[in-house]
Amino acid sequence: MNNRSSLIFLIIVISLILASCQKDSNSMQTGKVIKENFKPISKSPGVNTVYNLSLKMKKDETFDVQAFIDITNTSKDKLNSVELYFIPNMFTKENSPTLQHPSKIHIQSIRVNDIHSPYNLVQDKLTIPLKTTLEPDQTTRISISYSFTLPDNGFQFTKQSDNFYLAQWYPMVPTYIEGRGWNKLPYQFKGESYHTAFSNFNLIYEVPNEYTVITTSDQDELSSKPSNQLSVQNVKEVFVGILKKPSVISKKVGKIDIRLLNFNESEQQVALDAATKSLVYFQSIIGPYPFKQLDIIASDAGMEYPGVVTVDSTGRSINTRSMIVHEIAHQWFYGVISNDPYHDAWLDEGFASLATSLFLARKKEIPNYKLPIKLEPKPSNLSIDQYIPMEYSSYVYGQSAHELLKIFNAHGGRKTMERFLKEYFAYYQYKEVDTKEFLRFMKYELRIKEDKIFEKWLNVAES
Repeated sequence: MNNRSSLIFLIIVISLILASCQKDSNSMQTGKVIKENFKPISKSPGVNTVYNLSLKMKKDETFDVQAFIDITNTSKDKLNSVELYFIPNMFTKENSPTLQHPSKIHIQSIRVNDIHSPYNLVQDKLTIPLKTTLEPDQTTRISISYSFTLPDNGFQFTKQSDNFYLAQWYPMVPTYIEGRGWNKLPYQFKGESYHTAFSNFNLIYEVPNEYTVITTSDQDELSSKPSNQLSVQNVKEVFVGILKKPSVISKKVGKIDIRLLNFNESEQQVALDAATKSLVYFQSIIGPYPFKQLDIIASDAGMEYPGVVTVDSTGRSINTRSMIVHEIAHQWFYGVISNDPYHDAWLDEGFASLATSLFLARKKEIPNYKLPIKLEPKPSNLSIDQYIPMEYSSYVYGQSAHELLKIFNAHGGRKTMERFLKEYFAYYQYKEVDTKEFLRFMKYELRIKEDKIFEKWLNVAES
């Protein structure tokens, strides 16, 4: 996720700490009887969603979208309205007045079960009233026709040179919390302020001939067709990159195609080596990568999406190799094990940082080091709106990974860490974890009886 370039050095330092982990220890090992004695508890998403999306790019760089969204109420509540994320609206002149070339958005129509519906759009919150209450286990279809242009220098949703990065470009269904309502909170220009459930997608696209289309679906091809129909199941979101005549190198790792796009010649080998080796390593210590392709796109920011990562290649990043590995680690921590990034961002960022450090330090023997910065006491699991931009990365990425490392180091070192990650993945894949559930699992696995080791860096009382 973003805010990474300034924190890559923390990952490198943590990797040095990890290198000092002893391979053999008499400390307590992870549980051998988890299958019999531990039952993972997943947070319910409250809804089940199927998206049918049609995307057409015109020569004038305007995009037309027709979105059909089938929402099934899996909660026990009766729903009188639907709230959606409509993030492209955050980059219009009204909501981002400092952008020189903001986005333009026009909603042509919204229909509920094929009947025209009023709506209310404020910033990224699109509210649609339901004339008929959506009862438990019932499904409603929302259809939305709209057009947009991409802003220059947007945040993930952006145009860069002749390339278009369509992140969060369609109306996205939040999770629903039974008894409380839609889990939709105000957009933040840091971290990820949207949270969606695993869903199924069908995508039809049409673009001008000179563009290559890269998507979350592993059905896309590098000699991409100007129009195609793709599908992808059980993912949190769908990314679409539309690249004008990109440079491409690829390598097959087992049955997985790694594809690098728009990297400079001087960066290609480093990037390919990092991607290849980390993909193999993470599969061995965590679990299988869920796609047949892994696309890595050089851009101006580091970010993960299912099946696709973007990497800052502007020279602002301290370490491109670490960034690539970090974003690939997110394919497991976010892509398969879900958490709410508004409230529990540390769960995916901290574990992606920890996994990156495990990879970077796996063959080194270096003395123990502490983090090179001193942080004021503040929990790593606050909601992202409670951090100022300059401190967000330090607590969510750096402090959480550092403290997790200390705990693992005290309970068996590297072998315990790797075994823990494999078991964590096995029991929480395609489930949503929060701080409370994670601590329950970690305390069981490492035979920790008290919360004392967590209290200095996590808000345990409210988890």
